[in-house]
Amino acid sequence: MIARLKATFKQAPVLTSAFTIALCLTLWFGGQTVRRAVYWADPRHQNQEIEGWMTIGYVGRSWQVPKQDLAAAVAEIVPGDAPRRLPPIDRMAQETGMSEADIIALLQAAIDAHRATAAE
Repeated sequence: MIARLKATFKQAPVLTSAFTIALCLTLWFGGQTVRRAVYWADPRHQNQEIEGWMTIGYVGRSWQVPKQDLAAAVAEIVPGDAPRRLPPIDRMAQETGMSEADIIALLQAAIDAHRATAAE
């Protein structure tokens, strides 16, 4: 088997290298997809109580709420232009001077509003 691979590499080194790289990338991204699917399918990660270490994206995935809806809820407290990637809740609280509980309350209100409109 190894002799056959060496012969193939000698005949077409660029093509064999490109194929090997493509195969490695496919396995990597496929593994990441499976890992994420298994993580978010676990009931312990769904509707998880909001904590300070969480990011807006994590809260959105856990509660099945679009990240944009949650980002809009905290947009008025984020200093300056809304960044593309918001910091975790605890750091957001430090930067804005608000308490984590207040930010969590804003996020919970946005989640409740989203669920109320989705139920209609």
